[in-house]
Amino acid sequence: MTFKTLEDPRLFGIAQGGLEEDLRAESIEYIAGLGFDGIAVGGLAVGEAREDFLRLTAYCGPRLPRDQVHYLMGVGEPADLLYAIARGFDLFDCVQPTRMAAMACPTPARASCRSSRRASWATCARSIPPAAAWSAAPTAAPTCATC
Repeated sequence: MTFKTLEDPRLFGIAQGGLEEDLRAESIEYIAGLGFDGIAVGGLAVGEAREDFLRLTAYCGPRLPRDQVHYLMGVGEPADLLYAIARGFDLFDCVQPTRMAAMACPTPARASCRSSRRASWATCARSIPPAAAWSAAPTAAPTCATC
């Protein structure tokens, strides 16, 4: 895919299908045949159960056309990004990283939630693992509002 300007943007089709693999496969096949510049997979990252996100990300990724950009909508957790990249996704969007940065929420480069500017998070005892410990494997759900 070549770079386009604001005057000539790229257009992505969005494959849906709920939590049903057969509907997702049908939607991917249909959207892929419409000639879009890329294909997005939606409906997996906002409100769906974690097990469904993992299962359907692993199911959809390999079924996307190799000649198009693969966009997974709404994903922002670092471990989820790595999980999706390992399954063939290229592009992501999410408000979470921006919100985390605005609230000085820690990243793996920082020691713990206690380093946050927000006093309400000062008592969080959950440590953030060093960057080297992050992998494509999904992590457990966080235990505090900061993480």
